[in-house]
Amino acid sequence: MLKSILKPIGHILKLLIKTALFLLSLLFILMLIIGFVDNKKIPTEFIVFGILGICYICYTFNSWANKPEVCPVCKSGKIELDSIKEIDRWLGKTKVRERMASGKTRERYIQCTKVKKRYTYCCQNPNCKHTYTKIREEEL
Repeated sequence: MLKSILKPIGHILKLLIKTALFLLSLLFILMLIIGFVDNKKIPTEFIVFGILGICYICYTFNSWANKPEVCPVCKSGKIELDSIKEIDRWLGKTKVRERMASGKTRERYIQCTKVKKRYTYCCQNPNCKHTYTKIREEEL
């Protein structure tokens, strides 16, 4: 009973701490930019914290982009790729940019093979064992 009450509170606290760190790093970056624009003597601490803020924001955006697979039922991160099956294959076109000898760039379409694959995942949580699929389109 107590665990079911404390778990959402822990998630809320974790979100608040991440948000506070994100906003604090934005503040340090803003102070760093203002110091450079005004040509004032910037304390070393602001420079260090500004660089740390930039690193933290890059890390945050990277972790948001690379979210791992989680089970849709139990939200467990213990997911195993069970199988990959090719569903469909066809010839498609892809837009590419090429640089000319004169330095200009132009866009053109080239022919490529596209594949639709079905990925089957299985949850490794002993209480769940849920199996689900995702269909993705890939370019060869």
